[in-house]
Amino acid sequence: ECGMGRMINVVMQSAFFKLANVMDFKECITLYKNTIRKSYGHRGEAVVQKNYNMIDKALDAITQIDVPAEWKNLSDGMLHYEQTYHNAIGGLAKEKSDINRSEFTKNVQAPIALLHGDDIPVSVFANDKIVGGKVPLGTAKTEKRGVALSVPVVDMDKCTQCNTCAMSCPHAVIRPFLLSQAEVDSKPATFETRKAKGGAEVAGLHYRIQVSPLDCTGCEVCVNACPDDALTMKHLAD
Repeated sequence: ECGMGRMINVVMQSAFFKLANVMDFKECITLYKNTIRKSYGHRGEAVVQKNYNMIDKALDAITQIDVPAEWKNLSDGMLHYEQTYHNAIGGLAKEKSDINRSEFTKNVQAPIALLHGDDIPVSVFANDKIVGGKVPLGTAKTEKRGVALSVPVVDMDKCTQCNTCAMSCPHAVIRPFLLSQAEVDSKPATFETRKAKGGAEVAGLHYRIQVSPLDCTGCEVCVNACPDDALTMKHLAD
């Protein structure tokens, strides 16, 4: 409306002065407008007036949102990766699982993931396996952070089985799979597959591109790389 594109700093600063009460509000706005004229006056009166207009519109648009009082008593449930690491630290994971076999995961990776990295004692880093900043291989399989807001979903009717998406993914999140007929017969109804292409070598097998949603970072490299528009981003919760 003010012709300033994506510039929002004036809007946010004006709202801050209105709500913060660090000094008299009217005086704040007067001083702020003087600063704007000093900073942008050399660009012309039109630019100065656009900024003034942003200030006035921002102040008129401030809306109070009442937060229900009961919200302060709500408890946050653990995310998938938080529960995994919490179990590792507490020794609650299955005794034979990889996560319990790894001292690195239990003593370093898990505390850091749970934002308790400052509590890790120096003695932990004296371990021969990680001294000097070494990190064991295979620790990514325990992360499952679920940080992406949206993840790619494949349309198997459009997929031409080129595997370009799998080759382009920087985190090895999206991968091709070949299934035997027995596996196809027992798969979930939502797990769509198509007959594998490639001649006699893959005869009788079915093909599927599958994403590991909790490992995805939402970078969309695979979507952009797909030559067939077979991948679309959908909200992780869906």
